[in-house]
Amino acid sequence: MSHQIVFTDLDGTLLNLDSYSYGASAPALARLQSAGIPVIFCSSKTRAEQLKLQTELNVRAPFIVENGSAIFIPTGYFGKVDFPHETIDGYQVITLGQKADTIVDAIAAYRSRASFSYWGYRDLDLPEICRITGLDTTSARLAMDREFSETLIKGNFEAIEFHHFRLAMDLQGISCISGSKFVTIMGKYANKGKAVILLRQLYENNRGSTVTTIGIGDSGNDLPMLEAVDQAYLVKKPSGKWHPCSTPGLIRIEGVAAHGWHQVVESHLLNAAQLSE
Repeated sequence: MSHQIVFTDLDGTLLNLDSYSYGASAPALARLQSAGIPVIFCSSKTRAEQLKLQTELNVRAPFIVENGSAIFIPTGYFGKVDFPHETIDGYQVITLGQKADTIVDAIAAYRSRASFSYWGYRDLDLPEICRITGLDTTSARLAMDREFSETLIKGNFEAIEFHHFRLAMDLQGISCISGSKFVTIMGKYANKGKAVILLRQLYENNRGSTVTTIGIGDSGNDLPMLEAVDQAYLVKKPSGKWHPCSTPGLIRIEGVAAHGWHQVVESHLLNAAQLSE
């Protein structure tokens, strides 16, 4: 018997991109929860941001932070975690990337010797971060609490100087991953796909059954996740277009962001009998 697990991006997927609202997706998420299907957040968002969202949506499950840099598993969720991990604040944490301080130091060293007009959370004050991101003060502080990455939120990411920065970071084992709005700077050897594969193994090892994985995303940083799952779904961006993606078997959804997420659940994942109250 196979069990379904849903891995989902947040910004631009479960959440609308500009308002960060989950009003359109929350009912479908609740129905998945009622059906006993785990929903795994897999996002560039921080631990603090995702925990807040889990509380609001009544989700208790492992979650993947900062574009696959680490996996947080509630202690006791699995009988055994057969991967190197540490225990932090009631979570078993598997780190796949690098610590934030290492990454910030690498960015600072590059800035000291090259033209670099890009700024991240650690470079800007709170009011400007709120203005750029559209987050309120509380949410912005949660976004700034990065443990395994830095996010650049200001600058022209199409410019040649950013291309040079990418190359320099790559030589140090650091990647620049484009998301729905901003660019995450993180350990080169971590990504959402690796985290998905590892969590799938944990579910299969501990539940004693095969797992069918579903992935829902909207942007370039979701491609490793979409390529790692059994069935991938891509929702539209606010522009009305889909991010370019050649993942075999990918299903493109007409709905935008949270509305598209709702469509995936209601039209593709579960039938009416499974979801009946």
